[in-house]
Amino acid sequence: MDTQIFSLEDINGSTSNFVEHIVITRDDPNNFNEKNQLNLSEPAHSLLRYFQYSRGEPFGTCRICQKEIRRTQGNTNGMTKHLMKHPNIFEEFSTAKSAMPPSTRMLKNENSTPLKKQKINGQSEKGLDNITNNGNTILSEDYNEIDETIIDLSKPPHSLLRYYQYDRGDPSAICRICQKRISRKKGNTKGTTRHLMLHPSFFKQFAMAKNVEIPKMDDAILRFICLSSQSLSITEQESFTDMFSLACPNYTVKNREYMTNLITKKFQSKYSGLKDALRKCQSCSFTTAIRHSKGQYFLSVTCHYIDDSFNRCWKVLAAEPITGENTSNAITNKINEIFVDFGISPTKVHLFLRDAASSMCRSVEALSVSDGSNLPEISKQIQICRELVAFYNWSSAFQNALSRQQQLVDAPKNPLIGEIPTQWTSTLTMARRVIEQQNALLAACLDFQDVTLPNFEFLKKILNILQPFESKTKLLSNRNECISSVLPTYKYLLNCLAENPCDSSEERSFKRTISDGLRCRMDGLIDRRIGADPLEYWRKAANNNSYPNLRKLAKIFLSAPPSSSESERVVSRLVESEGIREASSVNGQLAKAQMFLHFNYDN
Repeated sequence: MDTQIFSLEDINGSTSNFVEHIVITRDDPNNFNEKNQLNLSEPAHSLLRYFQYSRGEPFGTCRICQKEIRRTQGNTNGMTKHLMKHPNIFEEFSTAKSAMPPSTRMLKNENSTPLKKQKINGQSEKGLDNITNNGNTILSEDYNEIDETIIDLSKPPHSLLRYYQYDRGDPSAICRICQKRISRKKGNTKGTTRHLMLHPSFFKQFAMAKNVEIPKMDDAILRFICLSSQSLSITEQESFTDMFSLACPNYTVKNREYMTNLITKKFQSKYSGLKDALRKCQSCSFTTAIRHSKGQYFLSVTCHYIDDSFNRCWKVLAAEPITGENTSNAITNKINEIFVDFGISPTKVHLFLRDAASSMCRSVEALSVSDGSNLPEISKQIQICRELVAFYNWSSAFQNALSRQQQLVDAPKNPLIGEIPTQWTSTLTMARRVIEQQNALLAACLDFQDVTLPNFEFLKKILNILQPFESKTKLLSNRNECISSVLPTYKYLLNCLAENPCDSSEERSFKRTISDGLRCRMDGLIDRRIGADPLEYWRKAANNNSYPNLRKLAKIFLSAPPSSSESERVVSRLVESEGIREASSVNGQLAKAQMFLHFNYDN
């Protein structure tokens, strides 16, 4: 009689010295036709190859001898022990289990401390067998066999809902693995997490996922606070924590003190990274803008430079309120303070762009359009639009009449809007809104005989002429644009202003006035020998190591942005950020960090 001795070490892949000897005879008469009864579509290391069972069933039926084996709460120890009664099959199973790669098996390190099994009144917890290893007690749960049919695979590995069954507000949770009820008063997850440690295979899966997810969640909340200009106290609001307890039950929202430390660390990291980047720059250009709101001035400073690969880079150096009776001196002191903080020497400053600088292309366009707007007929139509919007804002009866007509003629339900004198594009927007409501205005004015309407057809022609100016103004306000974009834009606008035989006398006069204004202001700045994109040209030169000395000069002069729009956008967002402004009155240093991260968190 041929016999063989197996131990649980062969089954579980354990390095334990424990051996449970089981004598198996080779002469079992039931072995001759065993393989024909197996489910060969399953791998050899899977118990589904040898047993028939479904998720949640308390028994598994042996495919070889048809005996029912208990598998309470998905425990596979009973089926594994029963398989030893079929030696040939068990040898195939144990060989396949031993050949599984380490990444799919939970191996116990030889030098590790064995897991201690908790005892209740001197008895082992039900469902777990004691295995003695040199006097130590370790868990005998099958490390290799993770029966994932008993957990909720629709939930992510880091969620306790994957391993427990409970609803929001329940004082306890039922373990899906052993069906034990675990207390979770007030949503506390310490008990459920501690209990999961009794199921090492599942706990390792949970812990690995959780260790990755928690820092990501903390960073995501901090990013939300900074980018949306929220106060750090939002993490202590009940509605905020309730939202996370529903969306991520296993995640605990950190308190204000923790988030304060986190925002400080993030600020220091981003701040030092920006200082290192600026230290490597040979020369930089800067933009600045200032805005007054609610009795306080707010200043923004942005830095623009070209990196070694000739890509445009920009950073927000500061977005802060300024104080002082003499505003001009306060601005100077604040800019000097910013330069000292970042270690920027005056020799690195190529130029400073400020709002309303006469050399900026956007202002040149505005002046040229303003020349055309001064023509009598055009000026008259714009004035009619201004008066119409003023009457609309003053008369609630006219507003109601226009609203009724919008519904009757199926017009867009938008109000009339006025212009901002310093922004010519707002005049364009005002006229466009008036044209949009043409049918509704014609019907509404039947009851308001004193209201004068503009010449809609003439306004449409003027808007068509100014459309390229609007699109190019937005283009030159883009943060990625370089001052080298100015001349191509100038050429494009001149082509758009070419006179057409079908134009009316007013249209021809309008085009001629604008084009003359452009030429008057730009002709002295044009070098007609240049026709290529400078950034692309020098990018190729850098790859070829051509003109090393000229490349240094190119990086200096191409760092200049076409306008100060970036600073204007920053200071506008700062004024609208009530949460940061309130924080600045309580903790100035914390507010400075939050303002900085608001603009540089993703940059």
